[in-house]
This record gives sequence, C-alpha cells and structure tokens, in this order.
Amino acid sequence: MAGGKTAEALRAQGFDGRIVLLGTEPHRPYERPALSKGYLLGSADRDSVFVHPSDWYSDKLANK
Repeated sequence: MAGGKTAEALRAQGFDGRIVLLGTEPHRPYERPALSKGYLLGSADRDSVFVHPSDWYSDKLANK
C-alpha cells in the first residue's frame, strides 16, 4: 500500500519521471484493513481492496 500511495503522491506533486514499484506479491498494492474487514468477510468485492484500479498504474507510472 505504501508504494501505491507514494506513487500517487509523486504524481500529485508533479513528478513526471518513471516510477517502478517492486514487490514479491503477484497483485497490485492493496489495503490490508479493507481486505480483512470486507473482502474476507464477504461484504466487499475483490476490487474494493486495491489502492488503485489496475489501469491507474499504466496511466500514471509510465514516463510522461
């Protein structure tokens, strides 16, 4: 989650260089509280736990 929010903040501050997020998980950044409180309990869908929609990363992290 920290990586996703950092990338968001960099773009919001005007950084237009390349941003690369590295991690060992096969999924894009997700919010752990939302995962444990909603998705795993069956009251939220899978997409609700991710920090950003999947297309956000290709739109925002590529070189501008």
